[in-house]
Amino acid sequence: MAELVGTIASAITFAALVAHVGKSIVTLKECWHDIHNAPENLRALVRDIELFSLILDEIETDLQQQSLVSALGNSKHAAQSYRFCKEAAEDLDALCQELLEDLRPGGNRSAGGMFKKGKVERLVERLQKVMRLLLLSQQCYTRALIQVQPELIAQRIAQDMKPTVTQIEWSELSYTPVAYAERKEPRCLEPVSTLPNKSIKAQRSSYLWRLSLPSWITAQTFELAGTQARDGWKWDFRSYNEIREDSKTVQCVETGDLKGLQKLFASRQASPFDRVNTTGYTLLFYAHSANRAEIIKFLLQEGTDPGLQGQGKVEFNTALRHLVWTGNMFSRESRHLLPSMRLLCPSEEMIYETPEEVLGGILSDFHGSAEEFLFFQRQFCPTFYDMPQWVRIAVAARATSGIWDANHMPELVRTILGAKPWKPENLQLKTSWRWWTEMTLVHCIAMRIGGSRAALEKLQRMRRASTLKGGRGGTLEFEKEYQEALSLYEAWNALFRDLLLAGVDLHHVVGGMTPFLAFLGGFIYWWDFNGCAMGGWDIALQAWVTDIQTGGVDLQKFGQMEDQLWKKGLTERDVFWRRNWGWQRVIGFSHSQYPQDWTLWLSERSDDYSGEFWEMVEQPVTMIPGAWPDT
Repeated sequence: MAELVGTIASAITFAALVAHVGKSIVTLKECWHDIHNAPENLRALVRDIELFSLILDEIETDLQQQSLVSALGNSKHAAQSYRFCKEAAEDLDALCQELLEDLRPGGNRSAGGMFKKGKVERLVERLQKVMRLLLLSQQCYTRALIQVQPELIAQRIAQDMKPTVTQIEWSELSYTPVAYAERKEPRCLEPVSTLPNKSIKAQRSSYLWRLSLPSWITAQTFELAGTQARDGWKWDFRSYNEIREDSKTVQCVETGDLKGLQKLFASRQASPFDRVNTTGYTLLFYAHSANRAEIIKFLLQEGTDPGLQGQGKVEFNTALRHLVWTGNMFSRESRHLLPSMRLLCPSEEMIYETPEEVLGGILSDFHGSAEEFLFFQRQFCPTFYDMPQWVRIAVAARATSGIWDANHMPELVRTILGAKPWKPENLQLKTSWRWWTEMTLVHCIAMRIGGSRAALEKLQRMRRASTLKGGRGGTLEFEKEYQEALSLYEAWNALFRDLLLAGVDLHHVVGGMTPFLAFLGGFIYWWDFNGCAMGGWDIALQAWVTDIQTGGVDLQKFGQMEDQLWKKGLTERDVFWRRNWGWQRVIGFSHSQYPQDWTLWLSERSDDYSGEFWEMVEQPVTMIPGAWPDT
């Protein structure tokens, strides 16, 4: 074998072999014209062998590249290719010598240049053998070339991008252009002036370095992760393959196709360690998004790490945190998440014992049901209800600050808050979380009321339209949906009235908004988020002021105070940014002690065009568009 490997590594030797085959083919073609009874298949064999000589010429040209010769030096397939080619050359040479001997004067042939029938058949068989040997030689060479192709690509990249490769090999990964590093810090809690100043930061932080090459080179990614726990730093180095989010593997996980997923694993088309290339999510993220406990159980048994994080810059990027954060997103029906939670809970080893740990931990991202929150609270913070009340209120505010709503949310907030009485200074505690710079529980609940009122207003609009068309207001499913929306709106209002009874300030300005403007922001946001044409804000406003009036609010004084804050510029006039619209601005509102007298004026989309017109009027035009220039 060593001798053959050395032979194939020599381009000169292979060139001589190719020349030998070519010479034999020329001899064979010359003899062909002297064989008068040659069959047609013999002619085709000679032509095919001649074509293979051209392929051998291409191989000989390839082997003039020193990089390819070095790469093929230890290839057993390259050695086998040379062996087949050499055997074919020897057989072809022997065949040509025999033909020359038979065709010379006095040779072994009949008169008139005719060969015996058996002689021609043996000639065809020998040529077919040569053909098979040349074919095997070419196939072995192709297989050898495929095996060394990655090595050749790496050599070419090293030549073209030498400075970058050197930096990746010898410098720290955090400073290389292709590495990804981030440090995650929890958010701080900012109290209002009535509380002592304090800054809350979690004790836990993490680092992540990720190194990957272009997908056309390899789908493999290398990752170094460090997490600070109570007993010190924990470091993990791992590698995994990246897949597309629309791949068959992800589809099987999302649809709960356990048998299909098992087949993919068995055929090695997928593995439990695969991660999606755009997010870095493991398959567990897509299993719990569909709340499929059987898929989660199977993936955990196959070795998927539930503690792996995605590439997001927020703390809910582990499988369990993502599950509780999504909760019942975009679904009013409460999904039963406990089976999935029980499977993923062992992946979180933290026990929260201080307010700092609670506010930086998983409880602050919870959006499940009240029953599921109590399960989580017992798992991660047994002393939660023994902590100061402002901690529970901060957790409730963060749970309410999400962009979605569900029928169980008011009950969840009450469960988090715990027993009354609730102190107003704690209820008005300002906190920041995720994309919210400033918020309070009062403002968040006011936004939820606005959103639920918008959903109710849309259903009432659909009911009125159905009645005008001669219908009975909708089907049983529609009536069920309407009653659920009404119950959710009433539950949020009942919770807000309890806050009023606790003595909260209805004119507390946070982030340029009072609870009144927060209600409008939630109302507008719901229409924009659901892509619907907004309407009925006067009806919604009158319904809400009626509800707060039943809670003991003097509407006359309430309206006067809101009007003063608005006119003095102490509150924002731009309530919400709408897609394809711009800022929705409050132009003015009327108020009185009677709810039916309350009206609201919002900016129209054409207002921006009017502003542009008056700006053009105030700035004299030096030249009319299209006019001839002054000379």
